[in-house]
Amino acid sequence: MATTLQIVRDAGEITINPDAAVSRELTQSAEATAWPVEDGAVLSDHTILRPLQWQVDLVFSPTPLDASAFPPPGPNRPAQALELLLAAQRARDTITLVTPDGATESLVITEVASPQTADDGYSRRISVGLQQVRRVSAQEAAIPASLLASRVKHSGSRQDKGNAQQGDPTALKVAATVLEFTLPGGATSPAAVTGVARLLGVSSTDSVSAVAGS
Repeated sequence: MATTLQIVRDAGEITINPDAAVSRELTQSAEATAWPVEDGAVLSDHTILRPLQWQVDLVFSPTPLDASAFPPPGPNRPAQALELLLAAQRARDTITLVTPDGATESLVITEVASPQTADDGYSRRISVGLQQVRRVSAQEAAIPASLLASRVKHSGSRQDKGNAQQGDPTALKVAATVLEFTLPGGATSPAAVTGVARLLGVSSTDSVSAVAGS
């Protein structure tokens, strides 16, 4: 399997076929903290894994062995290949690098270099640096009502320096907000109203229910 660069764009994909890959270098690095780590700590929490990086040296000639290669055969083929790669870098296109070992997706071009010597003739050597962009997905999880209520109570206590009154309308509104945020429809649940009111130090559960329903 030959080395190819698949440029992914909104309008479609473009596959660039070099005549040959003179060299390919894969780099995976990690950076450990320079600060002392306490005994018993998980070392992976203090190590940063760097993105995957590729460095490939490609050769393009006017007359590739594969007549269906892209850019197409012709005297301008090497220059067209260079311009395509530079355009992909400027556009921040997503790249898929395909090698005999497999395919690496979600790459961006970080560097394009094209040194030329007299020995190259009409061919052109293009060095391409690529770095993988790691993707993550968002997930939603329910927050326990007791934990959120405790945090809100603690925050309110610090702000009011411990002098908040149990019947304070602000405290009642906080309790109602906790109910609405953590338990859909929880404001109508007597058990939920009582539990959150107790955690927030609010004595009047009827007041909480009234505020939550407003």
